[in-house]
Amino acid sequence: MDYTIHAKKRAQQRCISPEMIEMMKLYGEVGEQKGDADVLYLNRKDIKRFLRDMQFIASKLNRKSRASAVIKDDLVITVFHQTKKIHTF
Repeated sequence: MDYTIHAKKRAQQRCISPEMIEMMKLYGEVGEQKGDADVLYLNRKDIKRFLRDMQFIASKLNRKSRASAVIKDDLVITVFHQTKKIHTF
């Protein structure tokens, strides 16, 4: 996602990370704004849902679970459990 200079400045001033924006896109609400724009926001219900999902994911992770994915241009090609060292180019 691209940011305007204004948005970068405000995000830094207000300690709003790109990850938080992504979380709002995935879990938040969308409202209409002036100028044919949308406003993203999180309410308490959205935050609870996010935390519940993260807790579920964390419960599935352990030292033996080494999930991996092959991706290209935001397209997931395959997923697998890593059993040996991954060779990268």
